Amino acid sequence: MSWGACFRQFGLVTLAAMLAAYPCLASASAWTRPSGEVLLINRGEYFRGNHRASHYEQIATSLYLEAGLSDVLMLGGTLFYADQVNDGEFAGASSGIATAEAFLQARFHRTGTSVVSGSLLYSAETNISRVLAAGTGELVEQDAGLEAALHYGRDIGPVFVSAKAGYRTSLGLDPERLNTELVIGWKPDEHWMLMVKSLNTTSLTDGNRPLSDYDIYRLEPVIAWTPKGQTTYEIGVRSDVEGRNTATGTAAFFGIWSRF
Repeated sequence: MSWGACFRQFGLVTLAAMLAAYPCLASASAWTRPSGEVLLINRGEYFRGNHRASHYEQIATSLYLEAGLSDVLMLGGTLFYADQVNDGEFAGASSGIATAEAFLQARFHRTGTSVVSGSLLYSAETNISRVLAAGTGELVEQDAGLEAALHYGRDIGPVFVSAKAGYRTSLGLDPERLNTELVIGWKPDEHWMLMVKSLNTTSLTDGNRPLSDYDIYRLEPVIAWTPKGQTTYEIGVRSDVEGRNTATGTAAFFGIWSRF
């Protein structure tokens, strides 16, 4: 394999590592926002992981938005920016917007304790700038894609459960993917909330780009505190339980939720 081919394949692993490190906090729950209500979440995180003989460190920021268009319709979006360094055979640094998404979500059914909704998400094409220690560099692409998802949520007293299954199809060379989430939470009062999230991505096809298919399975415990008013603070840890063709590791994060 030529040096250029090795570099391109390693760049794709780097992009997969960035995407796998993405916390998926931004995925909307089954509950849509009331008409006119806005939720803005800012999160910063530090990730450290390994892939084969390489070690990764990443500092990332994300911005997530939900806006209620009506009592049953919600618009939202996500931006995720990361700076990553790694050692190993192809030591270097990567930076850029790894995720840029917009979605529309509609509530189909609601009772006093449960809700069912569906969403359609567009993920824009992104480019990660990668530079090797030797000075060679290029852009590593992620193709645009569409994801259709079904969401289910249920309240059981102070406990709530939210589940999502989404099928993402690529508009380019990337593989088809299944994204699933399960969130179990406990809200004992108006100030505190505890959550445990299972966040999983499985590639269903190989794709037409070398090493672009990856699988990642994660657990993420979160503690959220609302001292007063419309601002909530969260801290959490995400652990990659298992992965394929991507770096796995542990991330710590801090976020601020603002409601308007």
